Amino acid sequence: MAIHDTCLDRNESITACADTYGGVLSGIENEEEFNFLADKSIALNSAITDGYAAYFFWVNGDRKSTCMPTKKKSASCNGTNEFSFSDPTLSSNPQGYVWLHLQPDGLEYPTTPPANCLSLKCNSTIASCGIDDFSCVTSSQTGSSGFCFKGYACGLPLQLF
Repeated sequence: MAIHDTCLDRNESITACADTYGGVLSGIENEEEFNFLADKSIALNSAITDGYAAYFFWVNGDRKSTCMPTKKKSASCNGTNEFSFSDPTLSSNPQGYVWLHLQPDGLEYPTTPPANCLSLKCNSTIASCGIDDFSCVTSSQTGSSGFCFKGYACGLPLQLF
């Protein structure tokens, strides 16, 4: 997981991952990868000193054009299958997207701009962690429940030496 000094929107995270590490925004293949990212997120959230209530992190996933609001949930638009993934190392059926309760909810509760990207949100325990659909252009929100997209999961190409 890559951490940034400032809050980033999704496109800024994609650019930072590519420019800084030569990588792509990473997907979450399995529960082991989810737990690894969640543990990192919990540790970072426990050390917040800049006034935000929580740090969130971008992960790979874009809502499919066939699953955009005003489309309703269906067998083809329900959970992970609402999204396409550009991470070349991700399988066709990743099992690591552990959704927060009632997520993704972008089809039931459309927002402007739409919640077409995916983020990892955690509080203080692994049980409070999960994936949420979010507006791709959001980087932070202030106030008592404020948050900052502080980083991203960046997948790096395998390098053999």
